[in-house]
Amino acid sequence: MDKNIPAKKWDKLSFVQQMANIGSEAERAMSWKKQERQQYFWNSLCRTLDLINLTIGDEKNINQLRELTRIKELWLDLVVGKNEYRQSDETWKKYFHPFYIKARKKLSRYVD
Repeated sequence: MDKNIPAKKWDKLSFVQQMANIGSEAERAMSWKKQERQQYFWNSLCRTLDLINLTIGDEKNINQLRELTRIKELWLDLVVGKNEYRQSDETWKKYFHPFYIKARKKLSRYVD
């Protein structure tokens, strides 16, 4: 678990914000993998898993546990598995895109 991400701080984020952060880190990992920057890839891969695990451990997300555990399974299948589910980087970008939009809208209400 990444010591730089205290669970108490993570738990204060909404589910949408947590998912947007997971998506950003996942995209980073996919980008590093394409660039064949292995150390950066592994760091982002582990950080993505840390964020997923923190989100799973957040009590307010109890109704999303099935989705979160499936995300973890699919993520591992894509990046270190055999990609049995025939996923692509684009699939993941499309999945996380609505979370980015919603998190951004929520944030912009506080800034304006």
